[in-house]
Amino acid sequence: MTMGNGETRRGQAGLSKRRVRCMLVITIVGIVVAWAFGTKPLVRRYKFSRVHRAINDRNWDEALGQLAAFDESYGSTSESLFLRARALRHSGAYDQVDVALNKAEHLGCDENRIERERLFLQVELGQTSPDDRMLQRLAMDPGGDAQEVFEALVKGYFLNDELGRATMVLDAWHKSFPNDPQPFFYGGTIAEHNKQLEDSVRWHRQAVALAPKNPDFRRRLAEVQLSLRNYRQACLHFEVALSLREDVESLWGLGLCLKYQGKLELARESFVRGLKVAPNNTLCLVALGEMGIEAGNGEEALRWLESASKVNLNDYDMQYDTARALLFSGQGDLAKAHFQRAAALRRELTRIEQLQEMAKSSPDDAELRYQIGKSVAQYGDREEAAKWLRGALKCDPNHQLARETLTSLTMTQTQN
Repeated sequence: MTMGNGETRRGQAGLSKRRVRCMLVITIVGIVVAWAFGTKPLVRRYKFSRVHRAINDRNWDEALGQLAAFDESYGSTSESLFLRARALRHSGAYDQVDVALNKAEHLGCDENRIERERLFLQVELGQTSPDDRMLQRLAMDPGGDAQEVFEALVKGYFLNDELGRATMVLDAWHKSFPNDPQPFFYGGTIAEHNKQLEDSVRWHRQAVALAPKNPDFRRRLAEVQLSLRNYRQACLHFEVALSLREDVESLWGLGLCLKYQGKLELARESFVRGLKVAPNNTLCLVALGEMGIEAGNGEEALRWLESASKVNLNDYDMQYDTARALLFSGQGDLAKAHFQRAAALRRELTRIEQLQEMAKSSPDDAELRYQIGKSVAQYGDREEAAKWLRGALKCDPNHQLARETLTSLTMTQTQN
């Protein structure tokens, strides 16, 4: 009898322990589930805050990377798609902006925000004047987009070569946002355009001081220092820019600085490294070809210049250098064809220069400006071509061929 009672008590005790363990497990699971559901919104907000931080720092590559990670974890939202469109616009990926805006609009993004973003895009593409009524109304009441409006106006006036008005907007931008580095960057760009390189350096230094980890600001300062032949200073800034982000423009610039300081092997390494980033980059290909010519090594020069000439058959310097390399390597017959091509390109460039002189005495001739822009796009500097095409549209906003050529040119620059 006594043993039976003892077994009963032991059984009850075991049952109690199992109940306690079960309750403990249920409690722990409940806490974990509650923690997961409670912290998920916090983690989501944290990840989105990193996107906003990158956008505020104007680090568009970082912003796009953070947005990709956010979308992978939580799926695209109207806000993430809208911010993607803005980051794409600022990074120059114009052909992808409208796709992101359409998706954001489909998910219910505010129509006014979408309309504003499309307007900013049109101004940057030169398709809409900075004097557009809606943009001017936004300037009076920008809401949370004051800096975007300032930037659109500055870019628009700069594209239209209205530098005085661009500078007036920059002054207002400085006063409203004294710690924003972007107006200093544009101030440097305008000063460089005006051949005021020392002033440009001062502007860009202020931008770098406010945003020392922005690779674009660093590279631009380095490029102006390179133009001033301050090679040691330029090298330092190119190296910092490359430590923040490896890009072919900085590698090419660093290579030039090293070359002009007589550090030829290091220069060569920088150009070759640039080609690993962008295999068809003509700047690095031509730089390596010219180094081969200067060293009297025609075969080495030809290896690089032939690759460059396949990328762009209409570059005079490239065709001329290729002809020289062929002569150095003993291939005179082949050199002759490239010399002839270079001569034909020189004649076309001379014709363009003559048209540009005519344009000075015909300030309202939209067709002449269109023809110049179209020719320059084919044989010369595409940024210069865009300037002439925008001039045609300023004379005649309904010049459809100029508008189509400008849009095509801008998209091609983006893809390259």
